[in-house]
Amino acid sequence: MTETGYISYSDSRFNYPYKGFCSIVCGIIDMALEHYVVNGNFNIEVAESQTLNLFDNISSKTNKSYNVGSWWLERYFSNQIYQGQYNAHTPANVDNLKIKNKVYNNILKIKDEYVEKFENKRIDLGIDEDTLGVQIRGTDKKEELPEIKIESIFNLIDSNDKERIFVATDDKYYLDCLLNRYGSRIIYDDTLQISSGSQSIHHNCSNRSQVNEEVLSSVYLLSKCSHFLYSFSNVSLLALILGINDFQFIDYLNK
Repeated sequence: MTETGYISYSDSRFNYPYKGFCSIVCGIIDMALEHYVVNGNFNIEVAESQTLNLFDNISSKTNKSYNVGSWWLERYFSNQIYQGQYNAHTPANVDNLKIKNKVYNNILKIKDEYVEKFENKRIDLGIDEDTLGVQIRGTDKKEELPEIKIESIFNLIDSNDKERIFVATDDKYYLDCLLNRYGSRIIYDDTLQISSGSQSIHHNCSNRSQVNEEVLSSVYLLSKCSHFLYSFSNVSLLALILGINDFQFIDYLNK
């Protein structure tokens, strides 16, 4: 087993064309975590173009000699993955998120130009330490998981005492329901694309780069909220990884 490598999705078993942007980035973090646990270093190059459009690769990149992706798949299919029981469809484990945050901070950094854009948006929207973040993955997700009931979302929001509620969702149905109930308490980015049907945005778009930037913007903003109600999705998982050391409260909507 060599100690340096590169992360890509070149192995056809990843079904790369189907993946959304946050699934790609969370997968990179998982692969880098496995490399770190086995080798004790971050001598990894991220070799995935969609990620590198928005992130800088900050890890060591010398003597790249093995494909971490194919190696990770072999470990995955033989049930050898470190903390493999935690993924985007399970309740968050704080210890797992903290080590993933460490891995993230050693391999990737959002490009400065996008941090500036996202920070300006955060200020304009009024997102701060008193904001409740809510991420709801709708559209085609109900084909993988039971649909999140709007009454459950209302109950969890009502049990939280935050006045401002930042909502990030791909599904207009959920946004309309929350606006109807909470009115001006709802904060959302009205410049983003949103689906009014069952098709996910990343499977039905003409400009993938724009969609990727939009979803990373939502991830960044959610990570800056003090309280976070998340759904089982890679968008929420990436926001949890980025913000786990700063969140005061987290809970999940898929109950």
